[in-house]
Amino acid sequence: MFGLEGLPALWLLLLGVVWALYLGLGGADLGVSMLTRRFEDRTAVLRSNGATWATNDVWLVIAVAATLGAFPGWYAAWLSELYVLVVVIVLALIVRHAGIELIGHVSARAGEWWSRAIVVSAWATAIGWGMVWAWMLRGGSVLSAQTVLAGVALALACRVAGAAYLERRVGVGAEARRRTVPLALVFAVLAGIALESPWTGLVVLAFVPRLALWGAGLAAAIVPLAVLAAASPRVAGVDLRVEASGDYTLTLMTVIAALVLPLILAAHAFAYSRFKREPGSLVELMRRGMEQLR
Repeated sequence: MFGLEGLPALWLLLLGVVWALYLGLGGADLGVSMLTRRFEDRTAVLRSNGATWATNDVWLVIAVAATLGAFPGWYAAWLSELYVLVVVIVLALIVRHAGIELIGHVSARAGEWWSRAIVVSAWATAIGWGMVWAWMLRGGSVLSAQTVLAGVALALACRVAGAAYLERRVGVGAEARRRTVPLALVFAVLAGIALESPWTGLVVLAFVPRLALWGAGLAAAIVPLAVLAAASPRVAGVDLRVEASGDYTLTLMTVIAALVLPLILAAHAFAYSRFKREPGSLVELMRRGMEQLR
């Protein structure tokens, strides 16, 4: 599998799944942030994904740590080659998280600036990860037409997911979803042609309202899996058969993963199921608070 055997193959598959979980689940959160300024009650929109928006970024931490542990040579290669881009992504993540936490506790003027920062940082994060995975597939220049097209395609898929999430959760976002889907398809096709590989074609499912959230989420999630399947065992010029950690390290990581990952999945399932049983409760509470303040 992936041109590898044994534990390295297992860990490359696990890495693809973890990165897919981050982009698939966190993509909708980024899309919600992109749409913040389109609605009057911005705080309620940002809080619409409640306790799940921050927990989805846990998969990013796991993905980066697991990449370092399983394939240190690959980690060093892409981090050094994409250093500036990665720094931009990290700064965007920090700004977005800070903005979501602060926007309801600052003055109106500061809130305007923070809402703009949240939108920009969400776009920067999504485009940045699209560029990272396009570079993983083809290597070469970090800033090229192919990587930029891929970055925009992934960002638009996230925006579709965010709009579909808001449409299902609080009854807004349908217009934003309908307007974004055709543009997302165009960029997905262009990126696929430029990279000579399927990119985010599954976003076509977002044409169906009931499947929009799943379709756009799958479109984002399929990117790392498709890239690793197409490029390995040499990813961005790095031979993973050579750069994989030793059997002792991978065995130890496998044992830890077998113990920890089920707990993380259970915690995620609990958070999502609990939040689903109380649809819109946090949003409704905020709306009532805003009405009382007015």
